[in-house]
Amino acid sequence: MILFTYDGRRGGEFMKRIELEAKFNSFYNKTYQSAMTYCLAKTGDFINGEDILADVYYAIYKRLLKTNDEIEDLERYLFTALKN
Repeated sequence: MILFTYDGRRGGEFMKRIELEAKFNSFYNKTYQSAMTYCLAKTGDFINGEDILADVYYAIYKRLLKTNDEIEDLERYLFTALKN
């Protein structure tokens, strides 16, 4: 028997997505304060810093979601992306 979720995906794929989202949320909560401080120092403006940070977090989330890619050091990846 194959279990499907409410949106038609197979149960195993759905569980992987939930695990990925939990991992990303934990990463976000752990790094947001220091990343926002870095962005604020670089831009001198809270709104611009927040926009940049949101874009980078979104890009990381999309990469993880699209490819099920394991980024070895998410925090280093985040700050490297913010520097560029």
